[in-house]
Amino acid sequence: MGALLAGMFGIIHDQVTYTIGPSYFHKFKFVSQFENFDFGWHPRLFASTVGFLSTWWIGLIVGWVLGRISIKKFGTNSSKLALKALCGMILVTISLGVAAYVIAPLTETDEALRFWRQMIPALTEDEAKQFRVVGYIHNAGYLGAALGSCLAIAYLLIKKKF
Repeated sequence: MGALLAGMFGIIHDQVTYTIGPSYFHKFKFVSQFENFDFGWHPRLFASTVGFLSTWWIGLIVGWVLGRISIKKFGTNSSKLALKALCGMILVTISLGVAAYVIAPLTETDEALRFWRQMIPALTEDEAKQFRVVGYIHNAGYLGAALGSCLAIAYLLIKKKF
């Protein structure tokens, strides 16, 4: 269940971020990280594939850990608690992504845009701005998954005491 939820999150996440900055995918994700999965599909379908492949495994690992903790602490009738903890993790991840979307434009500088245009010379100035925002959102997603995982585990470990 964790892998499926995380994979679905990744699909939706990458559809949203593709809408914000398609250059992040066309000039980075598609060509440097997932070129082996380019089967000539429509870019939106390719973005969905990238989203799923980027996230399913963390859901598998965290779902397994949460399931193990739940079963050990609460017995065989613990799947609702593990699912609740996993959903909490996803909520933390979404919250940090939204915060990154808001913060990225507020922290934009000419130097930051120059950096991205040097790293990926084919970026126009507008694409560099979009690329930076999407990069912030993706990085916040990784941070959100890590923080959310810790909070989900803590929730289950503390839950029995209250």
